[in-house]
Amino acid sequence: MHIRVIALITLLLVVQGWCKPPKDIEALEDYNDDAQAEENEDYSQTEDEDESPDTMEEPPQIISQPISNTVRAGTTVTLPCLTENADSFVVIWKKDDQFLYYGPNPMTEEPKRIQRLANNSLVIHNATMTDSSDNYTCSITSRIPVMITHRLHVEPSNDRSPSMMMTTMTTTSMITTTTTAPQMVSTSPSIPYIHVIPSNKIDVKQGETVKFSCIPFPKSQFLQTKMKWYLKNEKLQNSSHIMMNGNDITIFKVKRHDAGMYQCLADNGMKNPPMAAIHLIVQYSPEIVVERDIVHTGDGVESEITCIVHAHPHANVTWSKNQKEIPKGENGKFSQAQNKSKYYLKIMRTNEQDFGDYVCHAKNKFGQASRTITLTGAPSQASIFEAFVADDNNDLVLKWRLESYSPIAQYKLKYRRKGDEQWQEIEPRVKDGDGITYIVEHVIVGLDAGNYEAILEARNSFGWSPPSKPVSFKKENVEKAEAASVGGSAVSIRPFWAFPVSLLVVCAFIKL
Repeated sequence: MHIRVIALITLLLVVQGWCKPPKDIEALEDYNDDAQAEENEDYSQTEDEDESPDTMEEPPQIISQPISNTVRAGTTVTLPCLTENADSFVVIWKKDDQFLYYGPNPMTEEPKRIQRLANNSLVIHNATMTDSSDNYTCSITSRIPVMITHRLHVEPSNDRSPSMMMTTMTTTSMITTTTTAPQMVSTSPSIPYIHVIPSNKIDVKQGETVKFSCIPFPKSQFLQTKMKWYLKNEKLQNSSHIMMNGNDITIFKVKRHDAGMYQCLADNGMKNPPMAAIHLIVQYSPEIVVERDIVHTGDGVESEITCIVHAHPHANVTWSKNQKEIPKGENGKFSQAQNKSKYYLKIMRTNEQDFGDYVCHAKNKFGQASRTITLTGAPSQASIFEAFVADDNNDLVLKWRLESYSPIAQYKLKYRRKGDEQWQEIEPRVKDGDGITYIVEHVIVGLDAGNYEAILEARNSFGWSPPSKPVSFKKENVEKAEAASVGGSAVSIRPFWAFPVSLLVVCAFIKL
């Protein structure tokens, strides 16, 4: 062994002398480094110049002011939404949660009565009491959303109060006057729009089949047009689950992932083809996902377990232990919290009595679901991260990593040739950890050629860890050793002299 060490040191000294570049090459490299540094400085300066305030695009804005208006049924109302620097953005009109216009494309079921002007303002002809709302919103879909909200109250037509005789609204570059007499809506039949069937909002239960349609008008302009469908900005294709036929789309056995805003585009080659949207809502019983079935913790630390709940309508989520529900809120020992669909349970100052099985339970009117998460003080499952040949007598070094909040008391390493029933068992030496992280390193001596597998377990005062995933490796001889694989990933096995020899070859090639 001493001879091999001396030989290795000698080899490294030779490599160092051989690979040292001549002075003229060092000078050239210094020159190239300086030149590269100058280039980088120039490039950085160019970037700063490109980002000067003079070249930055002005953000979009709405210059109209919010209004609160009361009108009589049958009048015409204009809700202003004058914009600046918004040509490259989409302007959206909504009433409460209902889309009215997406850009120039109508999403209302009454596009002739409710119209969007070229200046983005909204006109409501022959107003009815159902048009009343405190939330008519006009918004710009920029990176930082810009929005204005109007209020409209429509009273019965038999109201003869003086305030209802005439409504006048004045905005920049626009004056609209409405009177008590109903007005006829004059619309051009050539203006294309899409009529949605059955409605812009559809509720369906999971497992059912749903069908909806987008009918473009006037039909004479869309005789040869094939409707394009999108979900979450991705174009839909026919499949065994979704069938698109003409202006119709059918979804068989709807799943929760099918929910969302479906957009239909009647692309007949015009510059601004009409588009509409249908909001599909899928109602389903709770589905629970857990990030970890087993959570490892320690005595005196704060522990946290989580579950992710998907449900519509919203599910009532509770935590329990030993079939006893844990009260919500903070009660000194437990604390519960929620972030969207993720539910947390924190255990303060964990002790051994807190270890055990916790159940996340979710319930809505369509059903219920439960998942169990185990809280334990035992070590975590070990994972292998390195394997290599130590020297020339077929000794193999394996390294694992694991976590434990309590000191490790014992390791148990089992290995066997594949096909054998009996395991060979070894107890690797226990070393102090770095915080809660422990590294297990062991040399398997005199291993014969063949295919092997190995697993590792660790024990502390609270019990044994789960067995590690088996590491499989093929051992041939010291000159040739293949990679060890762990659950599909590769861990290199290399002889101790592989690195200096590789370095020597590279340096020799460079010198040539």
